[in-house]
Amino acid sequence: RMFSSSPRHAELKSKILTSIGVRHEIVVGRASRFEDSFYSMLCDFVGRSNIIRQFPVLGYRVDFFIKIASVFIEFDEEQHLSKSAKQKDSQRWGEISKEIESVTGVVPKLIRVQKGGEVAALAKLAACICREAPDAFIEANGIERDNIYLCK
Repeated sequence: RMFSSSPRHAELKSKILTSIGVRHEIVVGRASRFEDSFYSMLCDFVGRSNIIRQFPVLGYRVDFFIKIASVFIEFDEEQHLSKSAKQKDSQRWGEISKEIESVTGVVPKLIRVQKGGEVAALAKLAACICREAPDAFIEANGIERDNIYLCK
């Protein structure tokens, strides 16, 4: 299964894969069902109003920006795992980071989430929220500061 940003690219990918005998399915669109699933988790965790999806910077789009913690999140699936893809992702983030720092004066934080590592990413996000905006998180989720809640 592959993802493509346009029908033209999808058709080209399909021709190449067919020519070498690879069974495949190409989905046209930006977000995958895995990214959509993680977005649902984020919404449950921090509230939909605290998330900007596909945050635009320098002609790029960062998958998620969590406003209350000032944290960017990139959801990485298989296409991000090769050495060349990791290098491109690193260069891309370097450009984005410099731009955001030049505009805001703050070095941005990034959490990279590999498919399958969603819970670990939420733990990292929780740490960022506790450090940056614990009161906003408590208010957003309707939790009273001095009470203890048990999860069942």
